[in-house]
Amino acid sequence: MQKYSILSVASSQFEEFLWVFLKSALDKINLDSVYEICILDIGLSEEIMNYFEKLNPKIKFLKSEEVFISNESWDDAWQKNVLKKTEFVKDYLQKENVPVYMIDIDCMFLDDVSDLLNIHHERDIILCDRSDLWAGMPYIASFVAFLNIEQSIKFLDDWIQLMDQINQFETKETPALNELARTNTKYNLYALSHKIVGLYYDNELIPETKIIHFKGGGSKDNHDLITDRFNRFNVFSEIINKYMDDKNES
Repeated sequence: MQKYSILSVASSQFEEFLWVFLKSALDKINLDSVYEICILDIGLSEEIMNYFEKLNPKIKFLKSEEVFISNESWDDAWQKNVLKKTEFVKDYLQKENVPVYMIDIDCMFLDDVSDLLNIHHERDIILCDRSDLWAGMPYIASFVAFLNIEQSIKFLDDWIQLMDQINQFETKETPALNELARTNTKYNLYALSHKIVGLYYDNELIPETKIIHFKGGGSKDNHDLITDRFNRFNVFSEIINKYMDDKNES
């Protein structure tokens, strides 16, 4: 059985999201299929990292060489931190040589995602398709599965290069991803609905939903707004509160 890793990026501003992300991963994912869960640390507290590394040996943190302090979504520091994701994943693929699921830290797992690797193993890359919500920019970078390692490294090179060229949008990561997918002639891509790997709203929940996404809207991110983003999924408030209670008791 081929194993895969889950990669994300987290800062001190989003430790509540990190907590829910990792607690739900340990709760819902078949860890026998996981090589490791690796988080790029861009300013997390030592306490929270030590807690999770002791909780499960498959959880690891890699310290970023640079840390940019972001005060609000989409500011310059936030943009620089977002751009670290693709560089982090590319370096990881080259070093570890295992498939990778790149997932935003403001997500929560509802079900195991291991079967995606087996079902779509002939594909190079899986994208999160939100075309029913935004046809003009159908893919969102909150979930990207890199299955074919060699092709994925090339894809990431192209993606990073395009991000350097994007200047007509407030953000770069998702617009560059869409441009790369739109002009693609080299990669075997597969589009998987956001309702499965990145659900925005609980009224669109389906039995196949594996990941929900507490997506922000670009306004200032403080604790209250993080709570608002959690509250968008009232149907899961009990489990979210349980994960957060664990944090308060740790």
